[in-house]
Amino acid sequence: MKKWLIGGILIASFLTGCLMWHNIDKWFN
Repeated sequence: MKKWLIGGILIASFLTGCLMWHNIDKWFN
């Protein structure tokens, strides 16, 4: 079962997206 792998990818992409939006918000302010 690769559920843990899929879950890890989802969490990693979610955290990366949050960091990207945080940086974009800082750039435009």
